[in-house]
Amino acid sequence: MYIGAPVTSVSLVYVPVELIESEPMMDGILPGIAHGSLEVQKCSDRIEQVQHLNYLHNRERFASLAALFGLVGDNSDLQFHYTNDEERKVYSFDHGECFPNGEDWTIEFLRDNPPPMTFDRLVDQCCLSQDEYDRAALRLNRANNNAIATSVASPPEEWGISIDERIYLAEYLSSRRDAMLRDARSRR
Repeated sequence: MYIGAPVTSVSLVYVPVELIESEPMMDGILPGIAHGSLEVQKCSDRIEQVQHLNYLHNRERFASLAALFGLVGDNSDLQFHYTNDEERKVYSFDHGECFPNGEDWTIEFLRDNPPPMTFDRLVDQCCLSQDEYDRAALRLNRANNNAIATSVASPPEEWGISIDERIYLAEYLSSRRDAMLRDARSRR
């Protein structure tokens, strides 16, 4: 949200066991506190393909997503939905697999991840220019150290993220942000 990427608003939600038992799609979900995305009204179902690039606002939105995915280090599980109105705005959601090794990330996986770079898969699929991507990458300056610290501090203790992992994750994100900003600025 800080960098203007088209992601849905998120919050912590309580998932009761009764909901899990009554909903087959929730198989594998544990009861208790979970990460929840607010539903964007009047949107398509989950779509994995890039679509609606004929709308200029979506080119900017996909460029912001490419910067976001470059920042976090991976996203092998791209999921989009599009508004059903005439604007067909793209949104991305369900970012549980965004770090290296997905939701099973560790300090070691973060440490071994290559330096940040353009998220080529999305840039190529969208035929984004270097300038379109760089404009989005420059918005990473909005994810200042306070914003990053707030983000890594917010998961509940029940999720088992140690203080050392939170500190390393904050350092990981801030160093990748700084490298991406230097790279984008060098081309300006």
